[in-house]
Amino acid sequence: MNRLHCVSVIFCNNGTPEGQLLTFDPTNMLRSLADNVRRTDGLTWMIGAVDLSLNDDTQKGLGMRLT
Repeated sequence: MNRLHCVSVIFCNNGTPEGQLLTFDPTNMLRSLADNVRRTDGLTWMIGAVDLSLNDDTQKGLGMRLT
C-alpha cells in the first residue's frame, strides 16, 4: 500500500540575507536537495517546489523584526 507524505525541507546553510539575493546559488541548493532525495530508501516518486521568500514572521507575534 502506498502512503502519501508531505515534508517541508529547510536548508539552514542556504539562507540568503535580505538585500543580498544576487548571492543566492539555486544550483547548489537544488543539487543538495537532489543528493538527499537519492539517498532516501523506498522513495519511488516525488513532487517538489521551491519557495523563495523572506519568511517575514513579524505578524506572528514572535518578537521578530525585519531590519
